[in-house]
Amino acid sequence: MNKAIFHSKDLNLLSLTNDSTDDLSDAEASVSLNPSFLWTKFVLTDDKPNENKQRVPKEEFANLIKSGVFAPVKMSFGEINEDHDDAFPIGVITHLKEQDDKVLGMAALWSRERQEDVLKIREMVKNGDLPQLSWEILFEKSEQDETGVEALSNTVLRAVTLVSMPAYAGRTPIYAAASKNTNSEENSVEELEKLQARVSELEQSLATKDEEVSSLNAKIAEMETENVSLKEFKSAIETEKLLAEKLASIKQKFADAGLSREDKYFDENKESLLSLAESTLDFMIQELVAFSNKTETSASKEKKEVPVFGADSDADYEDPKKLAEMLRKSQLK
Repeated sequence: MNKAIFHSKDLNLLSLTNDSTDDLSDAEASVSLNPSFLWTKFVLTDDKPNENKQRVPKEEFANLIKSGVFAPVKMSFGEINEDHDDAFPIGVITHLKEQDDKVLGMAALWSRERQEDVLKIREMVKNGDLPQLSWEILFEKSEQDETGVEALSNTVLRAVTLVSMPAYAGRTPIYAAASKNTNSEENSVEELEKLQARVSELEQSLATKDEEVSSLNAKIAEMETENVSLKEFKSAIETEKLLAEKLASIKQKFADAGLSREDKYFDENKESLLSLAESTLDFMIQELVAFSNKTETSASKEKKEVPVFGADSDADYEDPKKLAEMLRKSQLK
């Protein structure tokens, strides 16, 4: 298999600032809440020729997305070289998706393992000196058109490397930038409980619809002549059930990721949410988690201890002065 090196420009960086130490559940496996990552957001490529007169056709985007997740992001130690020499992993690509004529990506850089280099990258973005990427692509064959541009096929994304001389300069600019979270929405335990209660109601509703569909199927099986209108009604019920299940699953994904949204949000965006592919939905949720501010929930705040008075105390609990005196004494112990 052949190898081609591509270049793309401008990593977009974000450091998670959520200090919550709550355990992650299994349902959160597709959404990373790791505060030690420095998140990057970038345009990986488009389908136009680069300065090396090579291009990845749009038909190859699916191959890049499928093979590129968990591919390494590399950088030389201490500085960004012109090329790929002496480059070592500094993080991994976590999400990729196709949008129009581009492939968009997110990556997590390891701020603990490569602290100085990650801080250097972050400062570059902060100062407007945008770091740039270079691809490494494996391909089985290529075809050259009449203008001399080589189109690659059967591609595999091997890695991306931070370089100072990209071939895609100016073609992949930052499309979002943030050094800290700016979302004003606050997540509270009460809001999460309401969302969980709503999910429970939907589950009960789905259970009822399951019984209705089962009863309807039994009646249809007993009918000697197929009734077209009844078949259409059955199909509509099953479709409604599947859509409701999928919407409930989407709401659960939001809840598991700690993203609180009112029912109005899901009602207004129902069609677009249900039409998203699983990878695109995960990308969107990860993007919301990484690029939004989640304030501490009350569950993670320090608990205030209430002093316990002895059972043999003869204090008058109706007298505020005596209670205050007992409180002062308990604090001196």
